[in-house]
Amino acid sequence: MSFYCDNVTHCEDRSDELDCAPYNCNTGEFRCDNGRCIAYGLKCDLVDHCFDKSDEMYCGSGSDNRFTCYNGDEHPLSVQCDGIIDCIGNSAEDESESCGTYHYVFDPSFEC
Repeated sequence: MSFYCDNVTHCEDRSDELDCAPYNCNTGEFRCDNGRCIAYGLKCDLVDHCFDKSDEMYCGSGSDNRFTCYNGDEHPLSVQCDGIIDCIGNSAEDESESCGTYHYVFDPSFEC
């Protein structure tokens, strides 16, 4: 399995996703913010199929499974303390110091 150009950032410097050819989604697919395509029916099901949370953003309000950033953006609770800052701005309220440390997990033979 190749970690290069798979629309998932594995390297902190994003070097595994540089110089990749653009990909167009097919009819019935949702284009994730990172360029990945998923079936449209997978959007807003509280599971991160895009690996960047973009399929779980802007899915409506009033859910117990979501939190609201200071700027009003909503995210599923599953993205809190995942090592990725999802809330825009300087506060990064979804990744507070109480979250601990996040470590990427992937094939140890992969080098950035």
